[in-house]
Amino acid sequence: MNETILNGSSEFIGEMAMCLSMYAYNYVILHKIGFDGITAFTIVGYVSYIFSMIIIGFGQGIVPLVSFSYGAKDFELSKKIRNITASLVVGSGFFIMILLVFLSNWYSKLFTKDTSISCMINSGILIYMFSYPLAGFNTIISFYFTSIGKAKESAFISFSRGLFLLLINIFIFPQFFGLTGIWLVGPITEALTVLLSILYIIKERHDYRRSY
Repeated sequence: MNETILNGSSEFIGEMAMCLSMYAYNYVILHKIGFDGITAFTIVGYVSYIFSMIIIGFGQGIVPLVSFSYGAKDFELSKKIRNITASLVVGSGFFIMILLVFLSNWYSKLFTKDTSISCMINSGILIYMFSYPLAGFNTIISFYFTSIGKAKESAFISFSRGLFLLLINIFIFPQFFGLTGIWLVGPITEALTVLLSILYIIKERHDYRRSY
């Protein structure tokens, strides 16, 4: 029972972190930019929510496949499933980025006719979109470690990208770059977490070679 609870802790951290990070985002934006900034951030966030559903769907989909193959000691298959899924999700992130390059102006006009808010949305979405492929990679790697019973690695990836690094960046970058700093928080947080995810993947590979 304790192992089951521990192994699901990364998903719990992810959901809890979302609430705290949204509060921190709103607090900083409200004090730095005002209500127009909150409006722009919310509209940009709609795309992120849609992409989050895509990557979570992929992540939840691979859990039984990876768990079964890893439990059967077919480690190569479990890694192959991880790599294929990560590639698909990262590719989806780049595809959405390409769409946003051409459709960002149209997208902002769906929600507002205010010129200043539209400008914030257009500039913000073209910066924030760089977090999508990175977030996809981190999420799949987190799900992968959950699938193979490595709760610590999975939880630390979720904690880093969803709370620890995110909160640090939220309170640092807007101080120096204003609204641009707010848009930079997501990509920089995900990029730093990618380094952590890669380190865990390398560590797992070394552990596997030592065991077999």
